[in-house]
Amino acid sequence: MKDAFSWHQKEKYPKLRIPYSRIDELIEWYLEHNKELRINSPLKYKNGLKKKIIEDEFNDLDKFYRGMLQWKYNLNPSDYFDKVSGKYRDF
Repeated sequence: MKDAFSWHQKEKYPKLRIPYSRIDELIEWYLEHNKELRINSPLKYKNGLKKKIIEDEFNDLDKFYRGMLQWKYNLNPSDYFDKVSGKYRDF
């Protein structure tokens, strides 16, 4: 049953295809698997990646998120992907 005081709110990050709670974890996963990157300012780099992920401008987002699901958590990425919305649900 819906709360009597609820209303439809706009999604905060409409372009985000992965759960917001998994962004920082994905960034760490990405950096761990790309150690050859030469990063002068790790915090600035991480913030830039986070912005790209939120704005759906991060190349290979699906590749790295699916890899994290499969290899870190031993999950089938297809089970968490909604083909209609093009987004992943949290687990």
